[in-house]
Amino acid sequence: MTRFAEPMVITCPHCDGHLLKCQLVSFSMRSTKSWTDGATGIGFDNVFSPLLRCPLCRQSFWKRDAKEIFQLPCKTRPMGQLAVWYAKLSGDKDKKLATQTRWDNIPNCFKNAPSADVPDFDDWLELLEDTSKLTPDRELIVRRKVWRSSSDHLRLKDDGTPWVPAPLLSEILVTENLLALLELHNNGNTTNHAEKAELLRQLGRFDGAIHAIESASREEQQSPLFNKILMLAKSSNIVVDYL
Repeated sequence: MTRFAEPMVITCPHCDGHLLKCQLVSFSMRSTKSWTDGATGIGFDNVFSPLLRCPLCRQSFWKRDAKEIFQLPCKTRPMGQLAVWYAKLSGDKDKKLATQTRWDNIPNCFKNAPSADVPDFDDWLELLEDTSKLTPDRELIVRRKVWRSSSDHLRLKDDGTPWVPAPLLSEILVTENLLALLELHNNGNTTNHAEKAELLRQLGRFDGAIHAIESASREEQQSPLFNKILMLAKSSNIVVDYL
């Protein structure tokens, strides 16, 4: 079951505008589908995306860079005069008047703040125009997002048809991004053996993918993810399959 918490008011790092950030209290992964490239069918991008976009200045920003300033309570239903009178007379035992008063005293700039937007594919691509502004950890996040989105034409639905009819990027740009991701792996910025094997498989380096799997621990090799990637690599298949 998915339960949302009261939204947090944050400030945009670019324009200092007030925005609302969605928050989860609980979330279940039981029915979530995952693919060999690490993509999942979780959804809720407005909650899980590490990158957001300001609807006021239209610029994207990292969620961690936004300052949290106020947790906005749920909006209350306005009390009528009779209800206010009764609450005062009875000592406001159910705290409805106190809740109403608290809401009324919240600044309008918080109550009327728009929700932060989810960035689109172009926003993620824009971050790669100057990778010197990205830490290796953030570059990994961006390149993974671009990789998975640009692989949707290789991602199959249950009926065997692709998610999208055509790739979002040219083959040259896709390859450049895969090679850059692989370089981040080779430079020690991550030790995700399954991802390295999948990158090599997507590049058509099937022997390298098999070697990457064989270099992982025995426990990792026995996982469904490693078995799926190994099966696809041995058949020289670059389809993005689900587990």
